[in-house]
Amino acid sequence: MPRKPIAGLEGLVQYADVVIDRLIRAEQDEAHTALTVLLMYGLESLGPHSAAMKQLFPALDAIKMRIDVSDLGGALQQMRAFKTQLKGTAGRVKAGRRASVPKPSPIDLSFRPMSYFLPPDLEGLLLARIKGTARRAELKRLLDAGQMDQVRTLVAKAKLSDDERKTLSGIHPLFMGGEYLPNQEGNEVEIARIEINSVSYDVTSVYARQQASGIRYRVVDEYEGQTLTGPPTRRSAKPLTLGELEKFFMGAWSLQEVLEGNFDEDVDQMLRFFRATSAFYPDLDRLLRQRVVERCAPSKDAGELDADK
Repeated sequence: MPRKPIAGLEGLVQYADVVIDRLIRAEQDEAHTALTVLLMYGLESLGPHSAAMKQLFPALDAIKMRIDVSDLGGALQQMRAFKTQLKGTAGRVKAGRRASVPKPSPIDLSFRPMSYFLPPDLEGLLLARIKGTARRAELKRLLDAGQMDQVRTLVAKAKLSDDERKTLSGIHPLFMGGEYLPNQEGNEVEIARIEINSVSYDVTSVYARQQASGIRYRVVDEYEGQTLTGPPTRRSAKPLTLGELEKFFMGAWSLQEVLEGNFDEDVDQMLRFFRATSAFYPDLDRLLRQRVVERCAPSKDAGELDADK
């Protein structure tokens, strides 16, 4: 299994080679594990190209069925065809990027969600209850496929036992991401998270909880607060604006320090190393990427970098 995290379509082409290699060696269990990682994490890592990838995933389901019944020869033939199809998609996307780089819309730092406790949709609520990044990606895939029986099973297990976490981490480190976050308390919800492509795919999150005195927030990591560098809690009478969330989150846990500590001034590597998600702040990821560009590469066009995400 490769040590480096999957990065976009090109990374998935490389990961497809891992599956092919395991099939050539007739390593059924290893091939099944590699394909499972591709299914669960690949789609989630593609950002704006996920719509194109959804058209390819039925082929992977068919390959998985062949591996399950020990038809490794048929699986190998289909996997090679899938890789060819994937490379074609990657080429078309790359050509489209060169042809046109759209100018990003302005980011409204004054944007304030109406509520954290009336989620925008049921899907957002369900996804926010699953701590693990890989299991959250699997839940999204099941929801998109309408496989509600499996959705209910996964949602019923929002948190894992220590033994279950150890088992998953033994399959691949990406399964560890988010699983060691503190449990949410009472009506607490996750309003934002940042996932980084470290060895253990670490996640740092912001939780919010409605109390009689207002909304209480806390920034949490997977190391009992050891990676936090500033005040991890605050309160407000109403939901935070995007600008307020950024100031609080980055004040408690410095993304910039993490990036500079790993990549010095390599902005392209920095932008590939993290991803921010939020059911309440759709521009959070774009804002944080813009901040990285402004701080580390002021001479480079921010819109171009944003489009290259």
